[in-house]
Amino acid sequence: MNDFPEVLAIRKKYYAENKKYRVMELDATKPEQIAAFPDNETAILVLEGIKKR
Repeated sequence: MNDFPEVLAIRKKYYAENKKYRVMELDATKPEQIAAFPDNETAILVLEGIKKR
């Protein structure tokens, strides 16, 4: 259930990635991907536009 690559490409046009902001492809059905985030930093995780197939 990954985000669509074309959606990520559009988002990157409007929101520049930097040290504090990244656009990442994640699968919302795999919590181990979220567990891989460093635990020494604060993160805001936004999962939007999830479409069930």
